[in-house]
Amino acid sequence: MSNTKKQVLISGASVAGPTLAYWLKRFGFEPTVVERAPQIRAGGYPIDVRYEAAEVAMRMGIWPRLQREQTTLGKLVFVGAHHQPINEVNVQGLTKSTELERFWVEIMRGDLACVLYEQTKDDVEYIFSDSIQTFTESEEGVEITFEHTSPRRFDLVVGADGLHSQVRALAFGDEAQFEHYSSYQVSVFGIDNYLKLDRATILVNGVPGKQVYVRSPKGDGVAGAMFIWKQPQKLRYDRHNREEQKRLLASIFADQQWEVPKLLEQLQTTPDLYFDSVSQIRMETWHRGRIVLLGDAAYCPALLTGYGSTLAMIGAYILAGELSATPDDCRAAFQRYEQAFKPYVEKEQKKLQSGADFLIPGTPLGLWARNHLAPMLARAVLVPEGIVRRLHPWSSMLKSYENTQTVL
Repeated sequence: MSNTKKQVLISGASVAGPTLAYWLKRFGFEPTVVERAPQIRAGGYPIDVRYEAAEVAMRMGIWPRLQREQTTLGKLVFVGAHHQPINEVNVQGLTKSTELERFWVEIMRGDLACVLYEQTKDDVEYIFSDSIQTFTESEEGVEITFEHTSPRRFDLVVGADGLHSQVRALAFGDEAQFEHYSSYQVSVFGIDNYLKLDRATILVNGVPGKQVYVRSPKGDGVAGAMFIWKQPQKLRYDRHNREEQKRLLASIFADQQWEVPKLLEQLQTTPDLYFDSVSQIRMETWHRGRIVLLGDAAYCPALLTGYGSTLAMIGAYILAGELSATPDDCRAAFQRYEQAFKPYVEKEQKKLQSGADFLIPGTPLGLWARNHLAPMLARAVLVPEGIVRRLHPWSSMLKSYENTQTVL
């Protein structure tokens, strides 16, 4: 690397951005993270850190903390419209004392973001309550104008700012050309744990094409509700208008029974509503000039896959490793990052539609099959034989970086 440390601006302080910032700092860069929110966003829904992402977390020294903060899913209970039990899966019993526990944690999105921030905040500059407005690229770098901060120049810019990435829009154009809508919509919001769930999830067997989950991931006074439904024509609404989104959700699920009316009452006062399409981002290339995309901004696999945070952390580590190999040739590093990681991402993205169609059946027969086959499928998915073998392809890549970086 040249004597002058490379200045890297990262947009987004959720999972991908802070993970990348950590490794860039370790590899001798000077990262700055800009985040639109006034602070790290707490709450959210449970997400997974799996397999090679677990290895990345171990190398970062945060794996024990993630294990302490992880959620626990004891039971998955299927109930009918009048709360009568249909089926039950003892998830904890399936996973206990298996290799799965060594390489997989489920954790609240906000908890993971907080851990990553705390691990980096003393060494990385964070700019909150701000966002990139424009950038102009030249041979010397990228001139950035912010909404509030004075203009600055950086050597590289990384968009790690999610499905609706501002960096992607500025560098590549309108989101619509990259979004692949799955014909499903999802909404998640926090509620009081009035059902007294103890690390359990209730899955309501409603009407075909509509699904409601209620879960208490930590067995405390907090619970969350998830509404997923088939929506052939993508809804048009203001992404920043929470009241409009609440009205839409209440209208769509007005025909549901069980606890749904009570859940919709709590919707009106929830502080953390998430309402969005279940979509993927698919792009021919993730980089242009000195600009590169990471995580959901580049390759969102869609919320229902449970793989977004894992891909974000692996991708961040690989991108940082490639930049460290050729710090004065970012374009070559970006190209290698894509060549190494894109086939893996595309393989994971292909799993969305079949998984969504099974979780939210569109016919009465599909509902019956989902409810009665779920225990067998859970065992096959959660207790794979020789899970360590699934680590090999990316473990070899992680070890290659370990062998070439004295900081590791």
